[in-house]
Amino acid sequence: MVTFTKTFTKTVPPNPNPSPETGVAEITETDVLRVFHNPGEMISLNPLVSKFEALDPSKPNLYTVHDGLNVLGVFKVDIAYTVEFDLTTDGTDNKVLAGAGTTLVEKWRVSKKDDGTGQLEISETVTVECFFLFYPFILATMSGAHKRLLEILVEKLEKEKKEGS
Repeated sequence: MVTFTKTFTKTVPPNPNPSPETGVAEITETDVLRVFHNPGEMISLNPLVSKFEALDPSKPNLYTVHDGLNVLGVFKVDIAYTVEFDLTTDGTDNKVLAGAGTTLVEKWRVSKKDDGTGQLEISETVTVECFFLFYPFILATMSGAHKRLLEILVEKLEKEKKEGS
């Protein structure tokens, strides 16, 4: 088994002219937290996800998720795993249990940067434990998908803000 940690960050600059005239309001921490605190919405942002469902009605933050993955660019496989969301005041902590002993512990956070620029920082720090032969595939697949997930999140929130003005 090998363990590694990877951090993905998306910085959202403040809208210089948030107003009805510009057509776009500024994305806030509250906007991001609304998505982080909605597991179904959060899961649906992942470009690899083909389907998902709540696993147990008595545990509303526990889901079975299916990813459609291309292996070696030759064939597509369906990978199923469970993910449990633990909502926090500044994001969500997720634990993913996948096949072959693969475990991911994800910490999704949102905050205003302390540098006075008014920038919003959205980040995910994920620690992965997996069989060493799977490491290159997991790292490559996860890196592409999670970077894209952050982009999709910001695009979604910008679109909602524009439609809401």
